[in-house]
Amino acid sequence: MKRNVVVLALATLLFAVGFSPAHSQTIGAQAEGKVTQEGSPLPNAQVVFTNTQTGKIYKTKTDKSGEFRMLGVPYGSYEINVLSDKGEKLSSDRTTLGTDNTTSSNILDIHASKEPIAENKFGLPEPAAPKLTKEQLAKIQADNKKIAGLNSLISDAQNARQAQDWPKAENALKQLVAAATSCLSAFSALGQSCAWRAF
Repeated sequence: MKRNVVVLALATLLFAVGFSPAHSQTIGAQAEGKVTQEGSPLPNAQVVFTNTQTGKIYKTKTDKSGEFRMLGVPYGSYEINVLSDKGEKLSSDRTTLGTDNTTSSNILDIHASKEPIAENKFGLPEPAAPKLTKEQLAKIQADNKKIAGLNSLISDAQNARQAQDWPKAENALKQLVAAATSCLSAFSALGQSCAWRAF
């Protein structure tokens, strides 16, 4: 009786050990690829796979030839981000790894941008802002000064009204009307709006 228990325990152990390597091969995919930047390999970049369903994160780094390899990444949908050695996001993409048990390798070709990707408050990539000329920058600065002046007049008028200093409030409002009238007459012929209309 004791011998049968020992044989049964040994058989169970051998059975479990024999099937564990086969089980581990079927639970994940091999993700491999190359990260390039302007056609050249990008070494020491961090490649971050984030499972879009579970939020689980898997990280690796590229070697000197820009290549990376991860084994046993669970099947599913992933967001892939490439970060520079300074932690700046250079690439963001989505992929699905091994949608069935027959797929064991996923080869990815990732192109990283030269400039870091700016993100909005929702973590989504922001489109690159257009480069402005010196003239456009000067116009923006002049418009900002006008707006600051108008905001100052509005603040003065509101403070004077709250303090019931009617002559001061009237003076600030007259200056606002004069600024609005000159702006409207100058730009109405051109079909442009005044900077103060944003307020």
